Amino acid sequence: MLLLGLLILVFRAKLMGRCLVPCRANSCHGYRFFLNRGVTLIELMVTLVVLAILLGIAAPSVTQFIVNNRMTSQANGLLADLSRARSEAGARHSPVTVCAAQNSITGAGATTANWESGWLVFVDADANGAIANAADIIRYVAPLEGDTTVVSESFTNVGYLTF
Repeated sequence: MLLLGLLILVFRAKLMGRCLVPCRANSCHGYRFFLNRGVTLIELMVTLVVLAILLGIAAPSVTQFIVNNRMTSQANGLLADLSRARSEAGARHSPVTVCAAQNSITGAGATTANWESGWLVFVDADANGAIANAADIIRYVAPLEGDTTVVSESFTNVGYLTF
């Protein structure tokens, strides 16, 4: 970074037609700088090489940053749906279930621990983990993007959670 800053300072001084150190009027340490109206091809190539090196260092960390943000966002989405199911159960005075989905209107119930097809939040009047009526569905979440999967490992009711 220090080298890049120094290069920028030198180029700037050269472009402005000034010496890098303060000097008296009409005296520039025996060197005469002329006002340049551009940069040379070598200066441009050096700048591009430095830029390419910096981008090569930064690109992998940006990719990992995007993956981490996607996973965090998807985990927060599931947490928000679990919180919504809990609050809906309290507001409706009726059980509300979150379960793995087979499609937008069919819950997988206790048949699967794989939630990669998305999930459903629905009113479960008889608390059996199955959808009795399509009108009872509060929210359907489509399958997650990317290579993210959600698998339940510690639920006692493998495919659903009832509040």
